[in-house]
Amino acid sequence: MAFLASLPLVPVSVVGALAALYFALARCDESCDSSGGWWRDPNAWQWNLFVVLALLGVAAAFGVVVFITVGRPRAAAVTLGLWTACAVTFSALLQEAGNTHRAGDGWYAIAILTLLGVCAIALAGGRAALETRPRPD
Repeated sequence: MAFLASLPLVPVSVVGALAALYFALARCDESCDSSGGWWRDPNAWQWNLFVVLALLGVAAAFGVVVFITVGRPRAAAVTLGLWTACAVTFSALLQEAGNTHRAGDGWYAIAILTLLGVCAIALAGGRAALETRPRPD
């Protein structure tokens, strides 16, 4: 059950990574100049940050699933924290770049996925505690 609760992190992170790859390749069109915000500058470091955040997010999502599967809830919690930090930063960059259409949905999705991860960790922690408890003879 814990495994299933953590599983949605992976496909969402992969979709985010594909979006980051798109953003990195299609930084801006011929109307770009460096006089506006960073999203109008094709050489801004934030474009590369999208890819870094996405790769870390995918690795963290897989890490959460693996750590929950092997019964390491503390490692899963740290990895879930990393995933949440990457997702929040990714969403904040998208909003700052002017992609505010349905931005609230992204924040809700991050909250729901993080909550699912916390539930999975709680379930995995309870299972690990039961497995290490001495059994009466």
